[in-house]
Amino acid sequence: RELALASEFRGFLARPEIKNKWRMEGESIIFENEEALSSSVALFALDVTKEIGAAARALARYVDDLEVELAAADEQSVRLRANVVDAERIAEEKSIIAQESQADAVAAKIQ
Repeated sequence: RELALASEFRGFLARPEIKNKWRMEGESIIFENEEALSSSVALFALDVTKEIGAAARALARYVDDLEVELAAADEQSVRLRANVVDAERIAEEKSIIAQESQADAVAAKIQ
């Protein structure tokens, strides 16, 4: 991340409103005075902060969407579980009825 930030800063320095406040001497960036340095760094920090804020808001929206999807899936899961319980109850009732019918048929044959 450090290299990316350094690269972003170099790109920031190319902006027209910043470009005239500094010069290169070899590998070094030399600002015309302390105020030029501080205002440039402050503007860069503000830009980065805005980007982070936008990313945080986008992430928050994504998390909200996931929470909505999770709640919907949870509701669907509860409905499906209720359907399974109902189906098991109905199957058990039919099994009992079938067993009773068989018992009645056997009892009728015996008599």
